[in-house]
Amino acid sequence: MSDKKEEMHAVQKYGNGDQVIIMLPGGPGLSYHYLEPLAKDLAELGFQTWLFEPAGYPNHDPGFLPDSIVHYGLELSQLLEEYHLSSPILFGQSFGGSIVFEFLAKHPNYDGKVILSNTFPSAAFLKRGIQDRFESFPQTVQNNYLQAKEQGDLAGIGEIVMSEWIPQHLCRLSELPQPLLITLGESSKVTLQSHFIGPDIFSIQGVFTDWEVVSHLPNIMANILCISGANDYLNKAINLEWMEKLPHAQISIVPESSHLPFFENNSYYMKSLKEFVLK
Repeated sequence: MSDKKEEMHAVQKYGNGDQVIIMLPGGPGLSYHYLEPLAKDLAELGFQTWLFEPAGYPNHDPGFLPDSIVHYGLELSQLLEEYHLSSPILFGQSFGGSIVFEFLAKHPNYDGKVILSNTFPSAAFLKRGIQDRFESFPQTVQNNYLQAKEQGDLAGIGEIVMSEWIPQHLCRLSELPQPLLITLGESSKVTLQSHFIGPDIFSIQGVFTDWEVVSHLPNIMANILCISGANDYLNKAINLEWMEKLPHAQISIVPESSHLPFFENNSYYMKSLKEFVLK
């Protein structure tokens, strides 16, 4: 397997296998770098892995602001058409998984495998999950957030995100991995996060607010692996509520991990992925 990286529009490519895996990062607006180690691991298994950044992301027209996530579902469809890919494996992490959901809602009979990692089929599910986690914070932290929000103190909110949210529900490692730090540094180049989500993670109030495909889930016929960390944004009960609506879903809850289980508990995560993609 060649570790050579190719640039094709907003795609970074690894490996030379016949089966393609298209990987979409989250955010919205996170660069592909944090998914690179996982892309390389999958390429070592004999796949071609394509890291795809949609428009508005750091490496693809970072000033672009789509009206809704529907644009991204169409963009994924166009990518498959442009490269004549009939049934690649689709991998979406977090908001990238929501893009895959939007695609599947329009193509319910898609016959390729799908991996939905740490994602959500509606803004309402995301908001419920985050609210549940927020209410588990100490009361002083909750009060500090509400005070900072009332005062429009984004720096104060940022401190709470850094001290409470990231170490508990984004990445539970004592030191953040370098690829993730690169991605977080590049996220400052784009404004998609505030455009879609709003000024902070605890208040979903951007253009993403009303999006949902929950009503489409029973009609999606793809073979899907739904994988999530035990301490993810959505807890296990909330995740199972939507995962069990998919007719052909396999479910894996990764222990001792949160929103980035491929960093936090890589051995467990990769075991689940291998069993799914290689069979």
